[in-house]
Amino acid sequence: MGELPVFKFREKFSSQGITWEQLGFQFVVILLGVYLAIFFEGCAEDRQHGQEAADLMVHVLDELLLDERDFQAVSDGREEVLMALDSLTLLFRIGSDSNGPQVDSLLRGPLAVVQTAFPRRAAYSALVSGGYLTAIRDQALSVRLANLYEHHYSRVGYNGEMIDGWFRETYFLSAEYWDADRMVFVAPGANAGPPARTALGKLRILYDWYAGTLLEDVLAELTEVRKSVEEYLGLVRTGSSGVEFH
Repeated sequence: MGELPVFKFREKFSSQGITWEQLGFQFVVILLGVYLAIFFEGCAEDRQHGQEAADLMVHVLDELLLDERDFQAVSDGREEVLMALDSLTLLFRIGSDSNGPQVDSLLRGPLAVVQTAFPRRAAYSALVSGGYLTAIRDQALSVRLANLYEHHYSRVGYNGEMIDGWFRETYFLSAEYWDADRMVFVAPGANAGPPARTALGKLRILYDWYAGTLLEDVLAELTEVRKSVEEYLGLVRTGSSGVEFH
């Protein structure tokens, strides 16, 4: 009966002056080396992922700055639009052709270029689709970004579309009572466009809330998030976040 393999290995190692303790130590060293290699490779991948996230955050910041400018422009122009809606409602109530130039001026002026805000989402979408949102070192910032885009921006976009729809409907109703080519009311006097006046009244209430309360709240949150992104990118540039910025 032959010797068991373990004894043959033992004799071989013994003949080479290798003890079981030395063999165990070498095994541990090899195992530790493998684990360290995997660990450092993971760290390198995390750094690369964080770097790519930081690069996308630069584009997010650019879009936030543009959104902030657009929101502010809508908010700044709110009073002019509300005054134009009030004036047009009064002129439709009077229904006098002598007020034609004023009606035409309002319809072709401030009410023709009413601003609604439609936030940009391209950079944020790239951040999410690439799985980079979780690579942002500041987790509180990533949560605020997600809340801004998924909640606040969705409300702004939805209500912006609603506002645009109301303006289109108001112009359609106005055309039934106002002949823009001849600049005269089709139904003069007190009968001049009751549905149009009703639509203008509803539009005023909706736009007042939209360009006032809604955009002011979203603008405040947008500004805070934008400042946080700027601070985060500043830390990335200095290496404080563990990611080297290029």
